[in-house]
Amino acid sequence: MKKRTAIASLLCAAAMTAALGFTSLAENTDGKLQPVRFDGTVQSVEESRLVMNRFLDGGTEEIIVNVSEDTMILDAVNGFPQSLESLQDGERIRVYVGPAMTMSLPPMTNAKVVLTGIPEDFNVPFYETVSTLTKNLDGTYTVVTAAENTYQVDDATTLLPYLTRNMVYVDNLQPGVKFLVWTTGASYQTAEKIVIFQGENGGYAAGQDETENSVQPHGWSETSEGFSLTVPEMLFVF
Repeated sequence: MKKRTAIASLLCAAAMTAALGFTSLAENTDGKLQPVRFDGTVQSVEESRLVMNRFLDGGTEEIIVNVSEDTMILDAVNGFPQSLESLQDGERIRVYVGPAMTMSLPPMTNAKVVLTGIPEDFNVPFYETVSTLTKNLDGTYTVVTAAENTYQVDDATTLLPYLTRNMVYVDNLQPGVKFLVWTTGASYQTAEKIVIFQGENGGYAAGQDETENSVQPHGWSETSEGFSLTVPEMLFVF
C-alpha cells in the first residue's frame, strides 16, 4: 500500500509540473537560469501580450508572450524605446523571455526585452548580464557575461542609458548590471554600442562620477519635447 501511495504521489507531482510549466529553459555552468532568446515574427498584438511565430529548424512555433510594464521594448537599430502598439503584424522581432514557459498549447511566457524594427540580414543586438569587468593594459575593457560571452569595450564604443537623464560610463558595467550590446568584427566580440539598464534601485552599480578611466558621457533621455540624444557638444531632439 505504501508503495502504491508513493507512486501515486509521484504521478500527481508530475501532473502538477506539467500543468504549471517548467523553469529550466536555459542555464549557465553555475546552474543559474538565464533569459531565453526567441527570434520570429509578430502574428498579432493584444492588450499586454503578443503572439509570435518563433523560428525553428524547418518551421515555426506559435508562442504567447506576456508584456508587462517592466518589459523593455526597443528599436533594434538605434536602441530607442518603442511601444507594444507600434508592433506590426508580420514584422521580425527578437524576444528575450524569462526561463519559465507553460506547457500549454500554445505555450506562454513572459517577456523581459522585445527588439523591433529589425532590417533584413541585420546583426541584432544581444541582451546580457555582466559577470566581470576587467580593464586591460591598453586601456580597453573586457566584459564577461553571465551567459559566458565576452565583449571588448574601447573608446569607440557608444554607451547609452535607458529612460534616464543620467550619463553612463564604462565603470557602470559592474557585475549584475544588464545591458544590450551591438557587436562588430568577425567574432562579434567588439562592442560597437551598449545600452545600459538601471538596476532595481533605479541607479547603476558604479561609475557615476567621471574619472580618467571613463568614456566621454553621452546618451539619450525622455523630455517634454520628446526623446533627446546627447553626444559631446551636440543635442538632438526627436
